[in-house]
Amino acid sequence: MHLMPSLWRESSPDVLARLGGVAVIAFVLWSTWRSYKRTPPLLRGIREGRVPRVVGYRRFFRNQAVRCAAVGLAIILIRPSAAAVGFGNATSSKSLTTTAHALLNGLVAVELCIAVVVQGMLVHRGRLRRLLRPVAPLIPSNAHERAYWLGLSLGAGISEEFLYRGVLPVALTAVVPGIGPGSSLILASLLFGVAHLYQGWIGVIGTTVAGFLFGLVVVAAGNLWLAVLIHAAFDARICLFPASAAAPSSTTDRPLPEPGTP
Repeated sequence: MHLMPSLWRESSPDVLARLGGVAVIAFVLWSTWRSYKRTPPLLRGIREGRVPRVVGYRRFFRNQAVRCAAVGLAIILIRPSAAAVGFGNATSSKSLTTTAHALLNGLVAVELCIAVVVQGMLVHRGRLRRLLRPVAPLIPSNAHERAYWLGLSLGAGISEEFLYRGVLPVALTAVVPGIGPGSSLILASLLFGVAHLYQGWIGVIGTTVAGFLFGLVVVAAGNLWLAVLIHAAFDARICLFPASAAAPSSTTDRPLPEPGTP
């Protein structure tokens, strides 16, 4: 795809850009390890009723702020194209046609719709809670928590797209010898999936595929903003899940008894 070079390729990165690229990759690996170590205990505390769900949301807000700060520093060091960080549009003498844009965006939309329909079927058949057990403590159960989740969804769309579909592919092309923009998109999608390891291997596979689709949206649109909106909407769909899917549960997968009950 001819839009990729103007989005992500670093034809002759200087020393500062290479150092910035190394820093971005190191940050992604560090944040992945930190999330894998810290998120499961947080989810366990919410599930057991020791930690309010909103406290967990606030921790994710802080993580998003750190991610945005890292993106800002990376922009200063790597100096990616304006399109790669959400400003302007990628241009090329052989840009994708309007029909190709429509087909690609339509494909992504169909994939996301299929995901929503499948989850709706799981809700109807009572299987959703078992599938979502690794992250069930994060699912909002009332209007106050849903308002928090909507904010988290928008923050995830902005911070993760700017990092994983914005500066990370540029960092990879600046640091890894011979890697092309297509390979950098695939590798960035894999790192995006591994960053969600706390969701279990099903979550890793799902987010890897979603990350690759979001990358295709970036290529088709020529900037990040459409992917940001789709990503935020995809995460916000969690608000449609029934409250029963979010109920804290013990190791027996049943709600904890109220204090004073036998």
